[in-house]
Amino acid sequence: MKNTIIFTVLLGLLGLALLLWGCSEEYDNVSSKTPQLIFDEIDAEHPVWSPLGDTIVFSSFELWTIDPEGGNLTLFLSTNEFDPPANALYPYDYSDDCYLLFTDDSSLLPGNIYYIPPQGNEPVYLFPGSTPTVKGNIDGTYNIAYLIHEYDVLSNGIYLSDIHGSEPQLVAEGDFIYGIDWSHDGTMLTYIRGIPLGQNDWEYELCVYDLPSQNEEVIYETNLDLCFPRWSYDGEWIAFGGYYVPPGYEYGHKEVWIISAEGGEPERLTYFPYGPGLEMPGVSSLSWSPDGKWIVYDLMWRELWKVYVE
Repeated sequence: MKNTIIFTVLLGLLGLALLLWGCSEEYDNVSSKTPQLIFDEIDAEHPVWSPLGDTIVFSSFELWTIDPEGGNLTLFLSTNEFDPPANALYPYDYSDDCYLLFTDDSSLLPGNIYYIPPQGNEPVYLFPGSTPTVKGNIDGTYNIAYLIHEYDVLSNGIYLSDIHGSEPQLVAEGDFIYGIDWSHDGTMLTYIRGIPLGQNDWEYELCVYDLPSQNEEVIYETNLDLCFPRWSYDGEWIAFGGYYVPPGYEYGHKEVWIISAEGGEPERLTYFPYGPGLEMPGVSSLSWSPDGKWIVYDLMWRELWKVYVE
């Protein structure tokens, strides 16, 4: 009888150990996908991961940098360094050799585009425009795609130029285009085209524009708001902020999604809490890590988070 009890206890302990091991393995799988808060010391938005992977630059009216774990907060560029002082500065893209493109915040669009070299020298003014993206070498072929549009005008266009001030070349226009990004091989652009349907209804198209063939392809369309599409470094994926309304709710907020650059159904990476009092704007901008394993994003224009992709 005693041996039977001991055997039963041991068997129960073994079963409990196996259960805990299984739960631990499941928890590890889940936690690896769980977004991580990396910074909330000051209001933060517009994160851009540097090509070296060791720095994230973001806007809090001025330009700041942190490391990918949220430490080493450093003021990178002050609004007072402009004449007249800028209202706010927003980073958009790094060239492969770490020149940073950014814009000032103007009450009247299109604003102004600048770059700053890796050593943090004086910012250099380029030309009027917004949401710039760059490919090429700052001392050679420095190709910049950017938007030109006017305040309260829903029709605009994407233009190409370079650091030498070449005549802007119109690439795409019509409707409301925003959020452009250049593929890292320099052959394609991605952007969002908003099409007004009337009665405050819109259609949103996630587009890929092939520069050699001058062909535009819509890889995803929805009637829910999209923002800030960004290529992965390998060119296989495009991440974006996409509006999500859960079943049974009237409103939702923007989550982080990824989609194959060839199109298909997007995959949602974040699962924000929903419920009474939890309404929030969600994600407004994001950026890939150079190794393609993480996406950093701002939440409610206040906090920086990152989510594991693979």
